[in-house]
Amino acid sequence: MPKLTLTTLVGAVVAALLVGPASSEASYTIRVVLPTSDRGVVSHLGPWAINDPSLARATQVFGPPSSTDAVRPGFAGSPDADCALTWAPVGLKAVFTTLGIAPGTCNPMKLLSVATITSRTWQTWRGLRVGDSASRVRTREPRARLHRGVWWLATVYSPIGSAPGRVPTVMAMMHAGRISAFQLN
Repeated sequence: MPKLTLTTLVGAVVAALLVGPASSEASYTIRVVLPTSDRGVVSHLGPWAINDPSLARATQVFGPPSSTDAVRPGFAGSPDADCALTWAPVGLKAVFTTLGIAPGTCNPMKLLSVATITSRTWQTWRGLRVGDSASRVRTREPRARLHRGVWWLATVYSPIGSAPGRVPTVMAMMHAGRISAFQLN
């Protein structure tokens, strides 16, 4: 049996520390599905697969939120409030709605409407993070388009509204030439 030395023990601890953060960072990636006709349907928010976009699933994945707020009025002016949950340790705020159909502000059946990410812990599918510069956006995401100071990183076609066209699903919000947040619709 090999002799356990202080050097071996220190090496094992250092290796464990190096592997730990890398694996947790990898789990906080915003991923999109890029179908042929569309360029960006959000499929995952880190460990959360958006095929179940319910408030109940979000709390299963991220645990109890740091804060819960009613957003009034709810979707399309509904008298029933939407629910905003914040998970401060991971820099995630998500608004859930049922389009005014289900009663209760934070009904577990409410569905994800908008998410905002403010932590560098997260990265996009091409490695962009909060704090990155506009030039890095252009380098990492050459198909991104700047619209009124906001980078549209992923879009889908929407036939809804008076002017059908592409709408953003993932945006990089900018402040002082750097990404201040990602917003997902």
